[in-house]
Amino acid sequence: MKKEVIAVATACCVLGSCAYAEQPLAEQYRAVLKAGIFLVDYEADYGEYVVSKTIAGYADMRMERNNLKIRGIVPLYGYGKRSYPDTLYRESKYYKFEAKKKATVAAETQLGDPNLDPKAGWNTMRYALALPDEFLPICTEDYFRPDSAALGQVAYASTGKRTIAKREYTSDKYVLPLKSQAGNTLAEINYYYCYGEKGLAYIEKIIVNKGREYVISRVRIKELTADVPVEAFTIPAGCKVYAAGIGDMDDLINKPALVEEY
Repeated sequence: MKKEVIAVATACCVLGSCAYAEQPLAEQYRAVLKAGIFLVDYEADYGEYVVSKTIAGYADMRMERNNLKIRGIVPLYGYGKRSYPDTLYRESKYYKFEAKKKATVAAETQLGDPNLDPKAGWNTMRYALALPDEFLPICTEDYFRPDSAALGQVAYASTGKRTIAKREYTSDKYVLPLKSQAGNTLAEINYYYCYGEKGLAYIEKIIVNKGREYVISRVRIKELTADVPVEAFTIPAGCKVYAAGIGDMDDLINKPALVEEY
């Protein structure tokens, strides 16, 4: 009888721990993103505006296609209809596309060159290729993400239920303390990973300060997969690629040097 009671109690503990454990898919997503071969389609609502974006990685390549939507204004182009990226990184070079058949390129070693046009934003170009902060719980290391001394370590906290758009989801909560240089916790960020039948559906990012919660963003996951089309990293046929301006004679006469043609 005593053994049966112990067995039942053990089973309840196991079931209980499973009920409140991180979703198994989280570890699968981490593996996909860490391997560097992935495609993420997402739409992030920041209140004032919505960003629809595709970010993909394959080996040492990374691309992003962006469609910024301002509330109340119809976008100039439909989401996902373009076949070329906004930013592409491959062979240690950054390509910035102005149109399907026109791009500018700078080598990675050039990005710190003070002669590069500061208005072109080359010194922060790699940040556009990073997965946004909302993905931090499943992607703690991203070469393209900017560093921040204010961030502590993100950690899984609990699992519960969360309702978004009148639908209930199983939600994993992660907590990230925001620390001062002295190591004091100033506030914390809560990430809620909401899972539906097909996997991760939403991410909510909330900052908690002095007991009050402020919603920063809500991200709808359209796709998160390791099935990546290699064509996503192909420079379109007919594209002319020009060297990034460095304040030389070509810039003065407004005639950038053509360095690649496809």
